[in-house]
Amino acid sequence: EAFFLRGIAKYNLDDLIGANHDFSEAIKLNPVYTQAYHYRAITSARMGNTDAAIADLNNASLLRPEYPGIYYSRGVTHFMSKQFEKALDDYNKFIQKEPKVSDVYVNRGITYLFMKDTTAALNDYNKAISLDFSNVDAYLKRGHLQMVQKKLKEALTDFNKAIELDSTNFMAYFNRGLVYYEMKKYNNTMADFNKSIRLEPNNPVILYNRAILRAQVRDLN
Repeated sequence: EAFFLRGIAKYNLDDLIGANHDFSEAIKLNPVYTQAYHYRAITSARMGNTDAAIADLNNASLLRPEYPGIYYSRGVTHFMSKQFEKALDDYNKFIQKEPKVSDVYVNRGITYLFMKDTTAALNDYNKAISLDFSNVDAYLKRGHLQMVQKKLKEALTDFNKAIELDSTNFMAYFNRGLVYYEMKKYNNTMADFNKSIRLEPNNPVILYNRAILRAQVRDLN
């Protein structure tokens, strides 16, 4: 337990190598320590080793098949490794046990989107919001989908709501700026791009888009 808890502390200090080592020591001392497998998997995934993460999560699910958090983490890891069908299966297993967790519907919606099922994705974003009206990520994802579908008023409403909930979310301003651009409201676009860059000054995508806008309004310097 001491190794496991020190691993948690190291993980929260972003010492991923140290955390991984401590979780491994915990497993060496207790080969059926489910949480150690689970957290070592999360650490491995953050380090980019999705194969090791999935192997640990498979072990954890065999030890404690009734524990839903394992399926959530494995769904995220399968998604990271672009195994979308397996990710979907894991999210469904989690939802069977925990049907009222807003974030899992956001993640499943993203998975559906990568599988080209925009209707299912939108349904999941709607479900996520119905479960938690303060889920900023759900508004951002739904707004982005509606923007792509040219439902600009609906997208604008979602981004406004995301900003209302979190005024420091740079992606909300950036995406709202893109909506204003499609509406040909270039002053609003520039204001939102500027706000987004103040919050995230070194983001190349936002800088690039602002440069395009400046060129179009002849602010060439």
